[in-house]
Amino acid sequence: MGSALSAKPLASRAMTRIYDDVSIRWAAESRAATAANAGSRNVPAPRIRGRRGSVCCLEPPTLARTAWCCAMAIALLACAACTGGPSRLPETRSGPLRIAIVPFRGIDETSVATVRREIAARYAVDVEVLPERALPSTAYYEPRKRYRGTKLLEYLDSGELTQFDKVVGITSSDISVTKGEIYDWGIFGLGSIGGRPCVVSVFRLKGKGASASLIADRLAKITVHEVGHTFGLDHCPTTGCVMQDCAGSIKTVDGEDGTFCSICDARLRDAGVLHAGP
Repeated sequence: MGSALSAKPLASRAMTRIYDDVSIRWAAESRAATAANAGSRNVPAPRIRGRRGSVCCLEPPTLARTAWCCAMAIALLACAACTGGPSRLPETRSGPLRIAIVPFRGIDETSVATVRREIAARYAVDVEVLPERALPSTAYYEPRKRYRGTKLLEYLDSGELTQFDKVVGITSSDISVTKGEIYDWGIFGLGSIGGRPCVVSVFRLKGKGASASLIADRLAKITVHEVGHTFGLDHCPTTGCVMQDCAGSIKTVDGEDGTFCSICDARLRDAGVLHAGP
C-alpha cells in the first residue's frame, strides 16, 4: 500500500517530477547557477535542506570560551530546527491558497476551463485564470521545435507570478526534458515537488484519434497529478492512484479513475489542501 510514500513528509524539495516516468533533481547547485546566469531576471533562490552545524574551538577552551561555544551551538541548533527542515504549508492562513492558471498562447478556452474546473473541484483553493501570454523564448528548443519543461518551470516561478501559492501553466505546444541519456524527451507535464510551479501540455493527449471527451479526461487527471506534486506528493506505487507514474504510456493515464489512493488522500487532507468531506 505504498508504505515508502506514506513515510515521506509533505516537504518542499529541490527536485522536479515528470508525469512520464522521468525524475529530474532540481539540485541547489543548478538552481544557484541559473540564478547567477539570469542577470536581472527574478529567479528565486533554491530551497535546500538545512544541516545542523557544529561549533569548533581551534584553541584550548577556557571557561568563558566554552560557555560561548555552548551558546553558539544551541543557537545554531535552534536555527536549524526552525529553518533547516523541509518547509510545509502554513498551519494558519487568513484565507485559502491562491492558484494561478497561466494559459500560453494557442491553448483553447475549453482546455483552460477544464484545468480550472478540475483544480477548483479537487483542491481547497482559490483559482484565478490570468491573461494569455506567449511562451518564453528562453524555453524554446529549436532542433525539435518544442519547449523545455524545466525552463518553463523557472519562468512560472518568477516575476509577478510569485504572488501566488501555486502556478499552473497550460500549453498546446510540445514540452520536453532530459531523461537519462536522451536530452530531449517529450512529456505530458512537469511539476516541482513541494514547489510553486507546474506545467501541463495537451500536445500528446490527442493521439490516435482521441475524442474531445477523452482529451479532457486526460488533461484533468494530469492537472490533478502535477498540482499534487506541488503539494509535496511524489509518484505513488498504488495502481489506479492519480499520482501513479504513467511509465511512459498514456494507457496508464486512461486506466486511472482520477482519484487519490487512501494514503495520498490522507496526506493532502492533513495538509488542509483538499475540500472537507469524503
